[in-house]
This record gives sequence, structure tokens and C-alpha cells, in this order.
Amino acid sequence: MPAVTAIAETLRELRWFLLFTLSLVVLVAIASLAAEITITETRPLASAIATAFAVGVAWLTLATLGSAPGARFRWWFLLIGRMGRAAVAFAALALALAAGAVLSYLCARSALPFQDALFLHADQLVGFDWRQWAQFVAQRPLLTWLFDRAYYTLPAQLGLVCLITALCRDRLRTAEFLWVAIVALCITCVISGLLPAVGTQAHLGLAGAVHMPDLLALRGVGPLRFDAGRLNGIVTFPSYHAALGALFIWSTRRTGIAGFAVLALNLVMIPAILTVGGHYLVDVIGGFAVVGVTILAVRFASAGDLGEDAIKDGEACRGRPQAAGVTDQKP
Repeated sequence: MPAVTAIAETLRELRWFLLFTLSLVVLVAIASLAAEITITETRPLASAIATAFAVGVAWLTLATLGSAPGARFRWWFLLIGRMGRAAVAFAALALALAAGAVLSYLCARSALPFQDALFLHADQLVGFDWRQWAQFVAQRPLLTWLFDRAYYTLPAQLGLVCLITALCRDRLRTAEFLWVAIVALCITCVISGLLPAVGTQAHLGLAGAVHMPDLLALRGVGPLRFDAGRLNGIVTFPSYHAALGALFIWSTRRTGIAGFAVLALNLVMIPAILTVGGHYLVDVIGGFAVVGVTILAVRFASAGDLGEDAIKDGEACRGRPQAAGVTDQKP
């Protein structure tokens, strides 16, 4: 059946990512047992992910049934199909990031010495004074307001970028975005376990370090229990927030107005990481480095699977969309 073909096509494009994500979930669950960490209240998160996946499958089915050659309003059904692909991709990414969040807690169990003095000194070597920057921002209410709003757009941007990449003619740009996001997160977690830090706010004795209770608890003895809906961002170096900001810009390149909007938003969000997120400048630089290396690695490793259009940037993400499993040719 055509509807089944469309769904199968979308799942085929994401099959290796889905397999990797499920494997990561299983490995993280086993490691959590070994580390005496229990994650509670997982049902709301699981329900939200399952709902997004079900909505995506429903939209794919509707799109394929209504996008036969010659059908009325065919273009709108093709658009719904792309939205379905975006919903499935977002559900897969949400599951992967949830597993990655637990992985960051597992890596923090290394309990190695904090490296804040090293990172603060590195900032000074490149001529950056965090205190002066924080004072500069605090003295400008409008800038403070913009930073506060932009910093917390990360979840919304994840869904937005899934949608923008799904609308591209390059059908596999979404897969590349997902792979880079999760591989970069795994790399970030491992590095943070080897070079842990509390961040600028806690190191300098300032308010706002809401992650400290969890971080300090992870350095103690178990068993430990954490609410899945209240896991904190405990990674300081490298900054995954910065890595995602750079990835959002990269993944939406050459997409017209949408790409420029994402660029503008992240040009505000990235500097907000320093004050709102309590990061050192080297954290941000480290995040850029991680995502840059990951993009190159993913493209090299998947050159044959992603296809020529995914490797080259010649095709812009413009034009009317095509639903999975459906060509845009007239009979």
C-alpha cells in the first residue's frame, strides 16, 4: 500500500539512527544500574515521545493517501507528509537526547577534580574576563532580556530545525542533523567526565547554579534517584548548548528566510550561554570544535549512504516538498 510505502521510506532513512538510539538507551539503562542511579517519573516523557511519533506516522499516512497524481490539493498533502517526517525525526531525537542526558549524569560519576581554575585561566589567556562581560550584560536590561529569552529557545529550535530540514529537497539532511546532534552529545558527555567543572556561577560564588545539587550528589555514594523531568544540564566543558547553536546554523544553511531567522536567533543565543548558562568562553569554543569535528566525521563515515546531495551544498532547500515515497511528477 502507498501509505505503508511512505512510512517505510521515512523509517528507512532514519533506520540506523533509530537503531543507534535504541542501543544507546539500553546501554545507558544498564550503566545506570551499575552506577546505582535510578531515573524516576519517565512515563510523561515516554508518552510525549510516543505521541510525537504517532502523529508523524498519521501525517505520513494522510499525506500519501491524498498526494496521488492528479489529486486536488496535492501540494498541501505533500507538505503534511514533510511535517510527518519532521515529527518522526523529532520523536527520535527527543529519545536520543533523553538518553544522552542520563549519559551526562553517568559520566559525572567519574568524580575527577574540577577544572574551573584551568578554564578561567584559559579565558584570561585569550583576553576574556567573564566578570566584566557579566557586568556589561547586567547593566543593559534589554540585552539581559534578550539573552534570557534566547537561551531557553533550545527545545523549540530542535523541533523547528527538524521541520526545516524535512522541507529540504535534500531528503537526508534531517538524518545528518540527527546524527551530528547525538554523536556530538556523546562526545561532550565523555569529555565532561574527564574534565568536569562547576561553571562560572558556582566557581565565583554567584547565584544561579541550579545544577550543583545534582552534580555534587553524583560525586557521592549511591544509590541515587533523579526525576526524568528535572534532569539539569550539568555539563560545563565543552558546552553542548553552543554545539547545538552552531549545528542549528549549519543544518539550516541555504534555506532562505528560515535559515536567516535561525542564524539571527542563535547569534543572540550563543553569547547568552556565557551569562545565563554560566559557561566559560572556552566552553563555547570547545562546543564549536566538537560539532565541527562531528560534522566532518559524520559526513565522511556516511558519504555513501547520505548520497551526493547530502554531501554537496549545491541543492538549496527550496521548492515544493515531496512526500515520502511519492514523486512530484505529473502522469
